[in-house]
Amino acid sequence: MTTDRMARFVVFSQREEVAFPESELVHRAEKFFATKVGLREPAKRDEAAGELHGTFVVLEKGRSSRLVDLVIRSRSESDGALVAANAAANSNGLKLLSDRCPAVYEVHGEDPRATLLIAAILASVALGPAVSLEDGEVFGVKTAREKLENLASN
Repeated sequence: MTTDRMARFVVFSQREEVAFPESELVHRAEKFFATKVGLREPAKRDEAAGELHGTFVVLEKGRSSRLVDLVIRSRSESDGALVAANAAANSNGLKLLSDRCPAVYEVHGEDPRATLLIAAILASVALGPAVSLEDGEVFGVKTAREKLENLASN
C-alpha cells in the first residue's frame, strides 16, 4: 500500500530526547487503552538524519495484530506550520502547547484504528497534541479517545 493511503499523524512531544519511551507506552496502552503494544524489533537510529525508526505491533482484544511505523525526530518549522494552519488549534491552546515541543513522532500505518491508537498513546506519554496529515485536524488525547470510540462503533 502506498503512503498516500496510509493513516498518518504527527504527535508533538515535550520530551527533549529523540528516544522511544517504550516502557511508558506499554504501560499506558495496557492501563488506559486496554491494548498491548511492543516494538517488533529494536529501534534503529539514523544518525545522519537525527531520527529513530521503529515498528510497533498492536494487539487489541478481538482483533488481529497490526503494525504501525514510527519515526522520532527533532521538530522542524514545517511541523509548526501544520498546527498554525488549523484555526481551531490557535483558539484552544494546542498551538501554544505544540510550540513548546522540541520533538515529534511521525506515526503511520495501513490500519487507521491501530495508527490512531498509537498516536493517542504517544500523545498521552509525550504530553503534546497530534495532527492528522489527512485532514489537518489538531487534537489532544481526549479527542483521540473519542475518535477511537467512534471507529469501534462503526
